[in-house]
Amino acid sequence: MHHYSSPLVNLSVVLAIVLALLALTPSFLFRADTHGNRWRNHGSAVLRGAANPVMHYTAMAAVTYTYSNASPDLAHAVSISSLGILGISIVSVMVLVVALLTSGVDRLQKQRALLDQLFEQAPQTVALMSMDNRVVRVNREFTQVFGYGPQEILGRRLSELIIPDEWRDEDESYAHLVAQGQRVDAESVRQRRDGSRLHVSIIRVPVFLPGGQIAVYAIYRDITERKRAEERLRATSEQLRALSARLQSAREEEGTRIAREIHDELGSVLTSLRWDLERLDKTISAAADEAQLQTLREQIAAMMRLTDTIVSAVRRIAQELRPSVLDDLGLAAAIEWQAQQFQARTGIVCQCDCALENLALNQTQATAIFRIFQEALTNILRHAQATKVEITMKTEAAHWSSRSATTGAALRRLKSRVSAHLVCWGCKNARASHWRAD
Repeated sequence: MHHYSSPLVNLSVVLAIVLALLALTPSFLFRADTHGNRWRNHGSAVLRGAANPVMHYTAMAAVTYTYSNASPDLAHAVSISSLGILGISIVSVMVLVVALLTSGVDRLQKQRALLDQLFEQAPQTVALMSMDNRVVRVNREFTQVFGYGPQEILGRRLSELIIPDEWRDEDESYAHLVAQGQRVDAESVRQRRDGSRLHVSIIRVPVFLPGGQIAVYAIYRDITERKRAEERLRATSEQLRALSARLQSAREEEGTRIAREIHDELGSVLTSLRWDLERLDKTISAAADEAQLQTLREQIAAMMRLTDTIVSAVRRIAQELRPSVLDDLGLAAAIEWQAQQFQARTGIVCQCDCALENLALNQTQATAIFRIFQEALTNILRHAQATKVEITMKTEAAHWSSRSATTGAALRRLKSRVSAHLVCWGCKNARASHWRAD
């Protein structure tokens, strides 16, 4: 015979409720607190698991059994067979499997929702395509930039919608690279729904799916404003380059004019003055006595030397402003003349091999080369500590070049068709430098 203790039965129910509440309370109260969330979840699971055995064994303690001489009534007894045991086991396993599947589905739904939000909220234009270039999905930014709604673009080829006809061959080459598993980074032109065009930077990435399939993840970024800024900068640079060339040309023209005026006017005046002094010397030689004659001759000789000095200075200034040999005899003769002048002025030996004929250079090119050569000689004098300079002019592959060897010089670098090379040796910090000029 069995007897129940009501207080213990009630206590078993109360304990189960209390343990369940203690297990669930932290999960709801501290839901936003991610710090220590792992250990709190483990503790809650232990409490929830403990609620069942605590209730079970407390209730079992509430039952007492006593022996009785009366025969038991087995009319309503159930026989526990192996089939019953199997059924109970299967139900337990099914409950466990269902719980695991439910948890997995819930996690997958959360991950999908997160990925959907990331895809839709991406700040760049994003399109997901199949390997045959058909649209699988586009995000919100895509519809705003290109003007196509998600429903009207799904399943259609992207090349038929946003790629201009003249750029389709390029897009096919990109698709071929992605099909081989390569990432594509490029810049191109795309077309909106209204027909307007925009410059975009393109990133196309292959996405490998189960079963060996490949999808394409394409990102487009509008760079139209950047391209416009580059065009404006390029136009400004061209204008500045043209202005610089014009200023250089104007300076050369002005130097030519000043040199001509100095040579023609001031030079002729000084020459006439020297002739007048010579005639004066001849005139006073017959009229003055010997003492006065010697004094006057010395004064006249000093004036003539001063006149010669002024004439030489005028010629030198005129040649520096615009050497007439460059206009009269050409670039090769001008370089030889400049080398001779440099040797006479500095004492540095110059060997010049400029035996070139029929140089196809216009006046602007010849002037630029001559000015750079002058600057090269100036750098040699200032920095190279040179004792010898070798200058060679020759034509290579339809380009004009000048090769100069010294014991040291550093030249500025300018891009051009015309080039020269200086090889330095035998000096402190010897080095080679290459220069070009338009």
